[in-house]
Amino acid sequence: MTAATRYMASALASALLAGCGGGGGSDSNGDPVEPAGAYVGRMTTSARTLDFQLLLRKNGQAWAMYGSQASSILYVSGFVQADAVSVSRNGSRVASNRLRDFGVSPAAQGTTTIDITPSKSIRGSFDIGGTSNGFSGSEMDGSLYVYARAASLSDLSGAWSLTALTGEGIAMSISATGAISGTSALGCQFVGTAVPALDENVFDVSINFGPSPCVLPNQPGTGIAVVSPLATGDTQLIFAGVDPTRTIGTAAFGTRR
Repeated sequence: MTAATRYMASALASALLAGCGGGGGSDSNGDPVEPAGAYVGRMTTSARTLDFQLLLRKNGQAWAMYGSQASSILYVSGFVQADAVSVSRNGSRVASNRLRDFGVSPAAQGTTTIDITPSKSIRGSFDIGGTSNGFSGSEMDGSLYVYARAASLSDLSGAWSLTALTGEGIAMSISATGAISGTSALGCQFVGTAVPALDENVFDVSINFGPSPCVLPNQPGTGIAVVSPLATGDTQLIFAGVDPTRTIGTAAFGTRR
């Protein structure tokens, strides 16, 4: 089983979209492709096929949460995060040789290349531990989640019952100003802040974890939170974060009406 398919052993966020490169396609008017956005698709590993959600951010963050989707909910079993992402001159290809898979602890290193068409379909691979995990997908349905819409704390604030990737329950509360407090079922306590990003529908999150049994005892973490409406009428929250050395990642997800 590849690193991308193993279940994360710990309790779901920065890269620079920098540089120029070679060619690729542009849209029908000859304008560059804008790679930033939210994408959904399927990834094939040596063991199984997984659903994923990929976020390419304007400020450079690149994240892909993977797992299985049922009743519109993405049940996250791991995530990959790429650092030092480069973008081709016309935006049709992004790549990184500093990808890390946080489906294992410590994280496994790898690379990624993603081709993006003018119609915003994607194709690429996460290459981890000598194994290529190919994927394809398309831009997320704008009738539910609009990446270009500014994030609002009113969508995020309130009480959430989340599930960590280990299956541990987490009770988390977020104030109207973005203050975060939470406790896991095993007693890990944490506090933090969530700040809406500019011109994109995602929150920048910083967390300070308490002592053991926290997976990052007395350590900070930074990441993202994404809130998206579901076809069922529920709303899903996915949180992903990593430690300062990008060695250990933590994640949680949940829904509410």
